Amino acid sequence: NAGRFLLMTKDKLEEGAEKYPEKDKDIVESWIESRFNSTLANIDKYLNEYRINDYTKEIYNFVWSDFCDWYIELLKLRIKKEPHYSKQIINNAINHFENILMILHPVIPHVTEELWHNLSDDRNDKSISFEQLVKADGDMINEMIEENITNLKEIVTTIRNLRIKNSIHPHAKMNAYIVASKNSGILINNFKNYIIELCNLEALEMIDKIREGEFAHSVLSDIEIYLSMDTSLDVEKQTDLAKKEIVNLTNYLDVLNKKLTNERFLQKASVEVVENERKKHFEAQTKLEKLIKQIS
Repeated sequence: NAGRFLLMTKDKLEEGAEKYPEKDKDIVESWIESRFNSTLANIDKYLNEYRINDYTKEIYNFVWSDFCDWYIELLKLRIKKEPHYSKQIINNAINHFENILMILHPVIPHVTEELWHNLSDDRNDKSISFEQLVKADGDMINEMIEENITNLKEIVTTIRNLRIKNSIHPHAKMNAYIVASKNSGILINNFKNYIIELCNLEALEMIDKIREGEFAHSVLSDIEIYLSMDTSLDVEKQTDLAKKEIVNLTNYLDVLNKKLTNERFLQKASVEVVENERKKHFEAQTKLEKLIKQIS
């Protein structure tokens, strides 16, 4: 479906789009290139260690979550925002898609062979099996950009879930207010237009403290999100949702505590893994404290 969408979109683009100079690489392109090269590095490691299950999981997560889900959705917004660069944006996406077919080929050879031929009319006597697989380029990996997009995805998902939990129609425009730390505030301002479009908001405002009113509310580690409600807010429902989240976080923290106090785990796990678990613990603990404060 992703390949069909890209090829159909390319066919519909106006020829005039080619007359514009090339656009500099934006953060979305830098992100997908970084994720692709991170994935390449990981699957190469897994293949060398004969970890086929991890190999397929790594590809699956990149293809379905990063590329087909978020990259394609962000691509649509970029084309809408800058239609004169639409052909360049689509061509870049098709190049990424072709590289994806390369890494998928060992897993689903017949499907990837057919899709690869669909990308060009001059491949009748060729096969994807003889194409050179792209190697991971460490210089293309940018962990900060990957983390920024991960945070963007978390914010967007949280706002969307807030709408669902409070029975807000997906097409209903509304205002969002966010209280955030300095670093998260910078991130949100940089992605403000994306958040507004992806969450179908009327406006998004950064604030120091929420004013009185009816708001649907959710908490991340260092971010508090409030959605204005045109209709009366079901306070009891909000409280119940917060209590359920408190129970889930408490159980999650118990699991993390057991892991982080397990001497065997601490001795065998790498420093990176241990630090990642401690980070998860800190974020969950921070969110728990905010939720408890919310219902108190």
